[in-house]
Amino acid sequence: MRVLVTGASGFVGSQLTPALVSMRHDVIALTRDAEGYDGPEDVSVVEAVLLDLDSLDGVFDDVDAVYYLVHSMESGGDFA
Repeated sequence: MRVLVTGASGFVGSQLTPALVSMRHDVIALTRDAEGYDGPEDVSVVEAVLLDLDSLDGVFDDVDAVYYLVHSMESGGDFA
């Protein structure tokens, strides 16, 4: 299965991504900073910004499942 993980560098994503790889899934990590992503070697990395629709062109092509692990806690002081 081809699986896209948003938030792959976060706490949950950094645990989920290697687990998916160990189950022999084809894993794609979506990140804002591809060079700064420090995940398993067997993971494809795609650089995109979820709030920028143009950066998402083609990202979901041929993807069977998506884990959306992105939060907005750092977006401002009124998160609660």
